[in-house]
Amino acid sequence: MLGCLLATTLRAAPATTGRAAPVVQTAPVVQYVIVADSSAMVMQTYSGGLLGSLAQDYTIAFRRFSGAIAFAPNAADSASFSLVMSTDSLVVLNRDLSGFERREVLRKTKEDALETSRYPEIAFRSTRVAATSSGPGRYDVAVSGMLTLHGVTRPTAFRAQITLAGPTLRARGEFRLKQSDYGIRRVMALGNLVRVKDEVRFAFDAFARARPR
Repeated sequence: MLGCLLATTLRAAPATTGRAAPVVQTAPVVQYVIVADSSAMVMQTYSGGLLGSLAQDYTIAFRRFSGAIAFAPNAADSASFSLVMSTDSLVVLNRDLSGFERREVLRKTKEDALETSRYPEIAFRSTRVAATSSGPGRYDVAVSGMLTLHGVTRPTAFRAQITLAGPTLRARGEFRLKQSDYGIRRVMALGNLVRVKDEVRFAFDAFARARPR
């Protein structure tokens, strides 16, 4: 009887091949550092008010900023994006303005709106990144995170395009916000007949290199 039971057990045992299941290789997340001299960070304001149509929109660039991007094509859930911009490094890009006009726009932006002496930085740190491939080395990315501006921190989200080329990464994107959400006073001129609109557009073209391991 013991022999029959042993024989039945042996026949019921599953066959094994001795080969382990294949292991999926995941590329490590690469840390990239933004190269400021090869990147651009700008904000654009729009004129409104009774004479807003006669006024000009302004494009203002940040000259000092730093940041990092972590990214791997098959590990987007581990990706991250961080950026810090110096509000004291602003430059007006409108070429058709006189020197006096440029200085006035810059003064009002720094002193009346951003209050750069009190709030010297604008900072963003991602909390979630989702990416989908749009071609070889190219990815459409949805980024969510926290933006600190004028002493106020609020959630924000935007879309960007990432291009990988060897040890470099380029990220392009933009987002819009309302100044009133961050307690920013809108700049006025001509006896309040011209007033900067509440919405401001931020755009970036960030070139980054892989951090040496």
